[in-house]
Amino acid sequence: APASGRFDSDEVLQASDGSFYPALHKLEQQGWITADWRQSENNGRARFYALTRPGRAAPAASRRLR
Repeated sequence: APASGRFDSDEVLQASDGSFYPALHKLEQQGWITADWRQSENNGRARFYALTRPGRAAPAASRRLR
């Protein structure tokens, strides 16, 4: 099952306006995250993202390549 919830990392995620959602879409296409629509805490529709097993392994793999 994918890990979900808040973003917990020692690294800081930085994105400029207009690049965040295209980046999430690319990660979803690569199979690193899943996304689904759910009801948010304020009763609106919101998109929720979760890391997949390959997505959790990807940061460690990229560090090994440096």
